[in-house]
Amino acid sequence: MVKRFFDPVANRGRADREARALRLLNRTSPGLCAGVRFPRLEDYRRDAGEIEMERARGETLAKSLLHADVPDRAPRAIANGLVHYSDVVGEAYHDFAPVNVIWDGVRQEAWFIDLASEHIVEEPTDEALRISHSLGYYLGAVAYEASRPAAAAQIRGARRQIRLISAVSRELRALGIQVFGSHVRKTAWAQFHDAADSGGIARRLWYWTAGRLLAHFWIRACLREIGPD
Repeated sequence: MVKRFFDPVANRGRADREARALRLLNRTSPGLCAGVRFPRLEDYRRDAGEIEMERARGETLAKSLLHADVPDRAPRAIANGLVHYSDVVGEAYHDFAPVNVIWDGVRQEAWFIDLASEHIVEEPTDEALRISHSLGYYLGAVAYEASRPAAAAQIRGARRQIRLISAVSRELRALGIQVFGSHVRKTAWAQFHDAADSGGIARRLWYWTAGRLLAHFWIRACLREIGPD
């Protein structure tokens, strides 16, 4: 699979970060926990803005959770993947989102993709906040999608996503990783607002009125599941 950056010059910093993250993660792949996968970097053509990498197998969580419940082994694999990414790359996974986690139901593996997007919220200086930071990105993406003019499938999918985040949080705590609900909330709202402001006037009006109320419902529901700091 080849990932192309449309403006290689303007996106060179992001492309460099993604290639670096993949190299670091590939070096540590023999030590990965069961069920965790990061694509293998095949080639980085810097001047062309192209990253050639292994194609992930399976279906994104954004799609799969619209139609089915959370896979039993997914929360533990995702928790282990977040911890590994933070330890190896040395920062939060800034584009952790339902569209960037692919679940291979045959091999029971979670693939993590799009590993070096721009930071919407400044990287936390405290290493202990990195995982909560990443969870906030995921929750913000869920809240944004769930606050679209609603369809039943989106609502079912959002409920499953909330259950997934809650289950991942439990797995993290079992690993000795504290989840800070206040930081999850802060990052989730920043992610939501960034997405809400990216469209036209009508879109922004929706997301700053009815859409924001719906997002508040989903974020609050998730934080109740996660529990206190």
